[in-house]
Amino acid sequence: MPVNLDGETLAKIADILDAKSDLDALSYVLKNPQLNFRIISIDSEHVQSDTLKLTEIGVTVLDVATLQPHQDGSRQTTIESFVEHMYPMNFLICENGHLFNNVVIESDPQGFRFGWSRWIARNEVSTVLTELINKTDHPDAPEVCPVVLLSHDADKLHDLLVDAEIDISNISHVVRTLHTEEMAKSPQHYPWRGSRDIDLTSLILENDMKPLGKEKPMGEDYLHNSGNNAALTMLCAASMIDDCKDRFGSDLTRTEERELNHGLVDSLILSTFNNKAMTKIGHDVYCIRCNAAGDHFEHECIPEQNPVSCEHCKKRGERPETIGNHDTHRCLRLYQDISPFEEDDCDDR
Repeated sequence: MPVNLDGETLAKIADILDAKSDLDALSYVLKNPQLNFRIISIDSEHVQSDTLKLTEIGVTVLDVATLQPHQDGSRQTTIESFVEHMYPMNFLICENGHLFNNVVIESDPQGFRFGWSRWIARNEVSTVLTELINKTDHPDAPEVCPVVLLSHDADKLHDLLVDAEIDISNISHVVRTLHTEEMAKSPQHYPWRGSRDIDLTSLILENDMKPLGKEKPMGEDYLHNSGNNAALTMLCAASMIDDCKDRFGSDLTRTEERELNHGLVDSLILSTFNNKAMTKIGHDVYCIRCNAAGDHFEHECIPEQNPVSCEHCKKRGERPETIGNHDTHRCLRLYQDISPFEEDDCDDR
């Protein structure tokens, strides 16, 4: 039965987890289903030339209470179980949907592979994250469940929460933050790495999380979608738990193990293809050309029915078709012409 958690109990859980390494803390979370932990994996994408301009947020939710129990009541900590019960989501920021990276790395905002992206306003980021932190879906769970936030990069998660004005120190049921970058330094799994950091792309390749159906090589654009990042961060965390590794047994070759993991990611893509976000905030359909919400996407926008005009391009003497191709605050020329911190003419945060 679920445990009713008051403030004192939550504080004790937080103390227990704080005393453990990231990997051991995750193991504790998975081996105590009666506490109804919610694990929330979070990732974000920003414009490289201006990290204040957030373009995407990826969130994957896993309620430990939903994992299948063994006969002794404990939950499986296998990747299969994660794949069956985790819920990936991707949120695109309406105001910055026209901005993307294509110099050092190529972003892929439309490349979410685990469901349908949802469009939210910049000022709704905090509301969405807070709702997912506070929401409980399991029918037998108590009103308040302990939440563990998961990311690959601790600094990236910290910056996003600060940007969204979410102070987790004031949310008593957020009992720990965990990071796969730290888990990957565990001498239990990677004794040769020591204290060296590993990027998410390399970690995914090490844990064989590349989907077989992707034509482009891993790291070219697939991992520059925040929803994909959050989902695969969750799976990498699962693969670094001993119970997940042990399921392969000694009879499988390394090639068979790799193919099994690849197949699991492909099955997650198939099973979540029609998934939509766990929130009604925002819009499933949004046009970054005319800013229409709930009606059509940019490629469906009919200029004659939805006229737009760019004052900046008009001042530059651009051709009429260029002037009528986008709204002023969507103008990439304007964005390139001003400093990222001069917001008088282009307030699109």
